Amino acid sequence: VKPMSSVFRRTLAEGHEVGTHSWHHDQFTRMSPAAMRADLERCLKAMQSEGAQVRWFRPPYGAHNKQVDQVAQSLGLHVALWDIDPMDWKRPGADAIYQRIMRHVTNHCIILMHDGPQRREQTVAALNRIIPDLQARGYDCLTLSEVKGLVPIYTGVVDLRVDGRHYRLEPLSGDWRVLVDGKPLI
Repeated sequence: VKPMSSVFRRTLAEGHEVGTHSWHHDQFTRMSPAAMRADLERCLKAMQSEGAQVRWFRPPYGAHNKQVDQVAQSLGLHVALWDIDPMDWKRPGADAIYQRIMRHVTNHCIILMHDGPQRREQTVAALNRIIPDLQARGYDCLTLSEVKGLVPIYTGVVDLRVDGRHYRLEPLSGDWRVLVDGKPLI
């Protein structure tokens, strides 16, 4: 997504996590550290000017080495790679994309999918089946930061009122505490 586009702004407004994939899509392992830094800084400046918090860098082609990792880290970025590549960028058809993911999915796996630059109807059609089918199997869709443990999976507090009783669910150092009418439920 191009920074400052309506899609980028909507993505941020909806609370989704964003990361950078580079400005020019060059292979970073063939670049000097200064060129890598300039490319990433250009992305970060544009994204952050829209209010984005950026933690992740997915190097083009997945090409990275110690030098790429060090440059990313110096800018406060974590390198993001994937566990499943359904090769949706080749446009193999929605069924092939679906099968490639569903055959290999595991708990906390990271699935690589593309939203451009070409038309992505096949990817969208596959996702319309993948997401409900994964949820039916008990999987949740998480952000990369949640999967990697950089932020808690569940944040905030859940308040429920049922039949005049007040239930409160709140995170506590990895455990959950339930309060009923202000008293801990044992």
